[in-house]
Amino acid sequence: MHLVAFRIVAPSPPVAPDEARALRVALEQAVDARRGAEHVRVHTSRDGALGVLFVLAPGPVEARAHCLSLCAEALAGEPQLSGWRIVEA
Repeated sequence: MHLVAFRIVAPSPPVAPDEARALRVALEQAVDARRGAEHVRVHTSRDGALGVLFVLAPGPVEARAHCLSLCAEALAGEPQLSGWRIVEA
């Protein structure tokens, strides 16, 4: 299991409470729907979110790729988050 940190930024800070909630829910649903992802923890801030994802993968490169894919899927699946982007993983 690998721990992968990620950062997602909002298009127009500050982040509204409903946007923060939508992001947490989208990421949790993506984790629940995907194999290989065990748990996600997200902390929202004024400009976006910092998070960690526990990933089952053969190595750190695969874990990072899985994390990026999962985050992109979560953002794409929620219209309210359409302008958000992943800046680190």
